Amino acid sequence: MAQQEIHRGRLLACSTMSAGVSMQALFLMKTYDLDVLHVTWVSVGSAVTLVLTGMFISTRVKNCFGLTWTVVVMNTFGGCLYIFMAQCGYMGLDVWFFVVCVWLGSMQSSVAGASTTPLLNEYCSTSNRGRIISTSQMCMNLGRMLGPLSYGHLAKYDINAVWLVAGAALFIKAFLTLFVRPRKEEAPGTEPSIVRRHTMYGEDWQDEVGSAEDINSLGKYVADLLTKGHYKWVTRRSDIEGLLAKLLPELDIANQELYDKHVCEIEAGTELARARCGDRC
Repeated sequence: MAQQEIHRGRLLACSTMSAGVSMQALFLMKTYDLDVLHVTWVSVGSAVTLVLTGMFISTRVKNCFGLTWTVVVMNTFGGCLYIFMAQCGYMGLDVWFFVVCVWLGSMQSSVAGASTTPLLNEYCSTSNRGRIISTSQMCMNLGRMLGPLSYGHLAKYDINAVWLVAGAALFIKAFLTLFVRPRKEEAPGTEPSIVRRHTMYGEDWQDEVGSAEDINSLGKYVADLLTKGHYKWVTRRSDIEGLLAKLLPELDIANQELYDKHVCEIEAGTELARARCGDRC
């Protein structure tokens, strides 16, 4: 399922991002012999880049590529950055190459994260939104917990290999996102507005929900009916709405017998009211 691919991708991305923060400081101190103050300034620059990207760039990139391709392109770009960061250590490149990659990685993380959540919302409905969002949060927190642990053990043997594994993780996330496709909107008129099936009562009851065309058509019919009946439904709209609420109360759906009985009572009450008062507003 598409949600599962997104959850797996978030697990990989969060493990990479959380480990990257600690590994960056360790890498700068071990490979380039920077002191704590200089490492702190690199982290500050990374945070500022993250904030500014979220404010001015993320939305523009998302509108340009769309949700799915933004996540794919940004994670592919991030994977390439991490591979180059590993080469900075292997080849002994200048520290500024690594620092620029760190800041670009913050930009990549901001843009990709800003598109991943809306992409996940494409598969949420009122009934399953809580479950999907909570599962996503669980995967993110699990990644934040496992990332520093696994990458820290790897750094004991080869700290440059940390960036190779991080890059591979983002490549995998980009690959998984390729299988995610937002749901297609149903073309109006191609399917019946209401699925006809045997009506169930009690806990299995499902209300009929019409299309926008059905709602507009019924609203026009009621308006015409009120006009022909000489009701002052414009100037006395609140009274008319109250009258309709009384004429059409909520039905008992516990079982079919009670449901039919309630409908008959409403019909009988309407006929009695007509007989006593006539059709006057």
